[in-house]
Amino acid sequence: MIVQIEELRSQLHAMIQERSLTDSDVLALSQELDIALNRYWELVNRRSLVQNLAYIRDHAAAV
Repeated sequence: MIVQIEELRSQLHAMIQERSLTDSDVLALSQELDIALNRYWELVNRRSLVQNLAYIRDHAAAV
């Protein structure tokens, strides 16, 4: 996922150097990057939630 985000970011940066920010290809790539970033944050948040629940479970069992 991180590799995909970095590739999209690099492509977008290169494209912006050659085109307008309102170019349809720039906008489409920007949206693709947004989707990838949203997926990444969902995965990070889900992982954090699972870790927090495991921590609570482990400490509740010890009490």
